[in-house]
Amino acid sequence: MLRLRFPEDIASERLAEVLRLFFKSLPEVEFIDGAQEMKIECAKELSFTLTFEAGEVYSYGNGELFMTARPQDLKIAREMRRQLYLYLSKKLESQKNWGALTGVRPTMLVAELAEYHSGDRTAIMNSLLRDYGLTEAKAQLAIEVNEAEQTLLSEIPTDSDLVYIGIPYCYSRCSYCSFIAQDASRYRRLLPQYIDAITSDLKCFFGSRKSMVSSLYFGGGTPSSPDTKDIERLLQAVDKYVPLLPDAEITFEAGRADSLSYEKLKLIRDFGIERICLNPQTTSDETLQRIGRHHSVAEFYQAYEWISELGFQIINMDLICGLPGEDGADFLKSLADVMALKPANITVHALALKRTARLTQTVTEKRRENADLTAAMSQAHLALKEAGYKPYYLYRQKNLVAGLENTGFALPGTESKYNVGMMSDRRNVLGFGAGASSKAVFGERLERHINVKDIGLYIERWAGECDKRLQLFR
Repeated sequence: MLRLRFPEDIASERLAEVLRLFFKSLPEVEFIDGAQEMKIECAKELSFTLTFEAGEVYSYGNGELFMTARPQDLKIAREMRRQLYLYLSKKLESQKNWGALTGVRPTMLVAELAEYHSGDRTAIMNSLLRDYGLTEAKAQLAIEVNEAEQTLLSEIPTDSDLVYIGIPYCYSRCSYCSFIAQDASRYRRLLPQYIDAITSDLKCFFGSRKSMVSSLYFGGGTPSSPDTKDIERLLQAVDKYVPLLPDAEITFEAGRADSLSYEKLKLIRDFGIERICLNPQTTSDETLQRIGRHHSVAEFYQAYEWISELGFQIINMDLICGLPGEDGADFLKSLADVMALKPANITVHALALKRTARLTQTVTEKRRENADLTAAMSQAHLALKEAGYKPYYLYRQKNLVAGLENTGFALPGTESKYNVGMMSDRRNVLGFGAGASSKAVFGERLERHINVKDIGLYIERWAGECDKRLQLFR
């Protein structure tokens, strides 16, 4: 059993994220008031102490590894994680794909390093390899995506807002999902009231806040789950109350084929929406049934034909590597099927083993590290690049299979600015709907508000959520 000893102001969960990379069971945690050290005790050969010396420099108490000074504004918790990872990686002779980077947004560190090293690619790469322990492939990916993100971020007006409207309904819940999405067959009676609540929330908020919206994203769940008339009412509310810039980017995450009809898609396209997501996740009927998606691959292709016929300009398709019953070859077969359709955007996800998802209970420990899936993801990235797609959007989640990542690829000029602006923490995001998150950017500081997650409560309390959001963007 491992035991941690460190100051109260260093979050134990952050350090546990590193320990999870190497050990199946988490350590017990003790706090020492005022102590400037973190002590790890396990097997004798791994016992060591990390000591905070002063100011900006941390060093190993046992002096086994030489650590360079860090920028003064580097967060203490990150530095502790970094040194903990490097020590364990050396002692256990085990390197992880993303090294010490356990957070959601690897490119945020790359952006900091780019500023610190004045954009010197070699210096950034060396720091990622030496100081943070990334593999060369992941360091290269992070640098490439950061450069794309910075270019796209510069194209989003700094005085504009991004808007997210969430429809947390799905026809069925996928076995890997831990999202708040509600089963539409059980909650359908609430859908009209839910659309009314969002409409009132939009009217309330934008009636008081004078700003312009550069990107609007209809997310879920599955936003195409409501009936056509309810979707029409939602679109009419947006048209009436949301102050969209003339060239605003609007994306509708249609998602699942079983939620779509030609009439719904035509309504969405007639509203002027050019960006749409159609997410097969896999092109195996057996896998679709296994994970609880109640539609066929044939229905996916039918939906794609409708979308193409109606003239949507930019189509995104999601795939997941590591679905139950699938190996790397199965994932690559699905990728080849999707690439043959030539959508503008393809996002490749690694399966996230989430605590509240049904699937997690059946996934073996072996999936935490899987050479087959790692190799398949590398082949997927190579195939996409050879076909002209560029990675521009990257994020990670806890417990991704094989320690991988989620990467958005796009043909040049078709990237989603919403995705980049939302992930960058450099643009305001306004969230409407149950469980939707808002964040206000004040220079380097962020403030957040998350709407109540229960759909019925949101219907009752939308006015209070509007007030809290207005206070956030005071």
